[in-house]
Amino acid sequence: MISLHSDTGTCNTNLTFIYFVSAPDKSQIEAAVKLLANIGCVDISNMERDGGDGAVTKLGKTVSKLPLGVRVSLFLLLFL
Repeated sequence: MISLHSDTGTCNTNLTFIYFVSAPDKSQIEAAVKLLANIGCVDISNMERDGGDGAVTKLGKTVSKLPLGVRVSLFLLLFL
């Protein structure tokens, strides 16, 4: 699991350019970004204009603070 944070609280990184010991396929990264967009953790509406993998939403920032998987964190925040 990778968590990207900066001092400004923003994450404007293109995940395809991060060095991995064993890099995932580009399609796997795209699928992960699409999943995060579908559940509201990443806004990809301006991705083509701004580049990168989209902007992290308020929900995404909150979900990233929980030491759980994205789906479990979202469930806890929305239903408990």
